Amino acid sequence: MVTSMGCKTATDKITEPSAAYRAALAATAPGDNPPLIPGSQEERAALARVMAMFETFSTSNVTDHVRIVYATDAYLRDGFKELHGVEAIAPYMIRSTEPHRRCTFQFEDVTSKHGEYYLRWIMVVNLKRDRPERVEQVVGMSHMRFNAAGQVIFQQDYWDPSDVLYSRIPVAGWMINKVKAGL
Repeated sequence: MVTSMGCKTATDKITEPSAAYRAALAATAPGDNPPLIPGSQEERAALARVMAMFETFSTSNVTDHVRIVYATDAYLRDGFKELHGVEAIAPYMIRSTEPHRRCTFQFEDVTSKHGEYYLRWIMVVNLKRDRPERVEQVVGMSHMRFNAAGQVIFQQDYWDPSDVLYSRIPVAGWMINKVKAGL
């Protein structure tokens, strides 16, 4: 347990993997699903489709790409949601673009081994509620797995939503900034 300024938090529950996460991880294991051949045209095309959807994270671009990028039974977990199936992922991704005036992902590095892909990125975002010149940058990484058709079947995003979102909530933002500064 962590106690800070009168607030008590159970830190052992913050990132605890859910049963759905564990099931998706097991169901998409590269040993059970033939991985893309490293360096193949199929692998390059799969990664290019993912990057094309996120490099310009706009409503029209996501709408055009999401059902091509994700498999019918894909699993997605990020800092806000845990979703199963492209029919749940698509509207979530499209809604995620709405608060942005501009949002892009700059892919810094892609590493893969035995069907496990790690995409390191920087999200550059200007929220509609902010001045047009205010730009936030958030560092993150996505762990992905692909099916034989080059569609995402598993995605776990790692990033800190407090960097750009939670820190803007008046009281919560003050507390988050204090905690990050070491009180």
